[in-house]
Amino acid sequence: MRPFPNPDGSSDMLTHVLPYTHYDILNSCGPNPSVCCEFDFKRMTHWSCPGVKPVPITSANVATK
Repeated sequence: MRPFPNPDGSSDMLTHVLPYTHYDILNSCGPNPSVCCEFDFKRMTHWSCPGVKPVPITSANVATK
């Protein structure tokens, strides 16, 4: 079904409806939100994470990340 007045599709707009209720890293990253939360650096100062807390990446810990 095309929206009126677009019977020939000349001005179709591609849209995508994402299946999540929130679109921050924790809620939309994949099957293991706690892993993604380790790299959500906004959560170091503003919100908390389940499991491992995010820490700044430095030359001392970059290999473990």
